[in-house]
Amino acid sequence: MKNLGICVFNSGWVSECFGQAALDAIRHLPVLCSGSTLGSYPAIRKYLTTMLTSMDEVKCWARKRIESDQGYQNYLYYNGHFNTPEGNATVNPQGVGVVNTIGALNGYRVPKELKGPLDTHWKIRDKQGYILNNDGTRSACIHQWDRWESDLIGFVDSGVLYDKQLGVHVKTPRLSKRVAVATLKSNLPAVTVGKSKHQGTSPFSAYASVPIVPVLGAYPTNGIQPLYGKKHQGGDAVFALACKYPKYNFQRFVGSLRKFNYDGDIVLAVSPPNEMRPGVNAYLEKMNVLAYPFGVVCDGKDNCRLKDEFLGYPDPRPYRSFANIRYALYEYWMRHYSDQSYILILDFRDTFFQANPFAGFGYPISSRVPKYDLQVYAENYKVSNTAY
Repeated sequence: MKNLGICVFNSGWVSECFGQAALDAIRHLPVLCSGSTLGSYPAIRKYLTTMLTSMDEVKCWARKRIESDQGYQNYLYYNGHFNTPEGNATVNPQGVGVVNTIGALNGYRVPKELKGPLDTHWKIRDKQGYILNNDGTRSACIHQWDRWESDLIGFVDSGVLYDKQLGVHVKTPRLSKRVAVATLKSNLPAVTVGKSKHQGTSPFSAYASVPIVPVLGAYPTNGIQPLYGKKHQGGDAVFALACKYPKYNFQRFVGSLRKFNYDGDIVLAVSPPNEMRPGVNAYLEKMNVLAYPFGVVCDGKDNCRLKDEFLGYPDPRPYRSFANIRYALYEYWMRHYSDQSYILILDFRDTFFQANPFAGFGYPISSRVPKYDLQVYAENYKVSNTAY
């Protein structure tokens, strides 16, 4: 099993920030990937608040400049900091749940004799090439696929996951019916926003008027807005930091989400339009992405602050790593969602989709009963009869 103690990176992130004793207490446990976190709105609010508070208090970036959000996430999860009276966080092993994190299956620490193809050796691909969960169903979201690039690149860019020519998902009648949510089952007044190509009229926007007090700084009232005049729908959402990438990365991530009938919010921090790679600007607009132009000022490599215009006031935090900065972006976006929303936070470059990641939580969204549901994902795999 890939655990914290045997990985030089993860063990370093924990021990350098929280001490050797903290690592020793959890070194035998699976590595939890910070590149994929899923939860209900109350759970993601708790998660973000806990992560940002810990980063602000521990200040690992200021001491050693060895910082990763994954070190924080592993320490905080295994010490119960994401648990609440309303519910506890849950770990999904590799191959279980919405996100299938497959990188560790091909890790350099895996003994050579135990490696093999995803289909014939690990037996997690079907005849059409899709990645499977342990129960034989197709995984909704594939993370760390780039560790298998030679095996998967032909499938990923074949046109099965996204339309390579048009680059735009054409709505199906079933999708249109599913998103026709009329009213909120709550005492809040209904609020109508502009109709989106993919989701229609949103009943959730009333929640945007309920202030979310940031961990640091004032409630933003004059911060940066999405490009192209796009508005948050307020149902479910996928969040990611996606700066400086070429168009094909957006096709794999955004295009596959739309291809598999996800019509909700895709919220990305992207390069300013004048810095985007060819074709990206037009693609984001066509695919109805909530694209926030993201600018930083830096003092050296991976030691940056948000520009003043993002929050509408100076970044209340000092120079720090991108692993830290992106959580302030997620916190900023959360004000547009409701107790019935689910949020999926992801790494961008090494992720694609094979299904709507929120389909299992029920539609219409207004029918959901709010609850605390936080799901994190392990990178572990088990090998029998070895010391690994």
